[in-house]
Amino acid sequence: MWYETSVTGVTRTSNVIRYDMRLGRCGGSPSPTSCTITSGKIATRTIGVTFGISVGAVAATLGISSARSVTITAGCTGSTRPPTYPWVSGYAFGDTYRYTIQQRTYQYGRLTQTANSVQYAFNPTGIRCAYSSS
Repeated sequence: MWYETSVTGVTRTSNVIRYDMRLGRCGGSPSPTSCTITSGKIATRTIGVTFGISVGAVAATLGISSARSVTITAGCTGSTRPPTYPWVSGYAFGDTYRYTIQQRTYQYGRLTQTANSVQYAFNPTGIRCAYSSS
């Protein structure tokens, strides 16, 4: 028995902001202020895998690095809006990928089973500032 695993059906969506991935925050003053979140923040690249396929193999198919950490090379600037939004938060943004990992099982030279698993990846490319209340 042997297996063949492949990545198929890749779709990419660009410029997605990940509000669950805050990279920095500034502000907090009771009066409006302009503040900057500097470059050099570290964001996390996520790549979903299954069926024993490696992160490197999936990353190569997607055309992205397999490294987990990404250093963001630009910052962002925003102005606070107290009292409702006294903070400016910087969130990771980048490309999201949806793809299917397919595993085919062969026995005695014949295909006996095919299994599919939909997975997702996020490749951070920058930082976006947005108002925040905390």
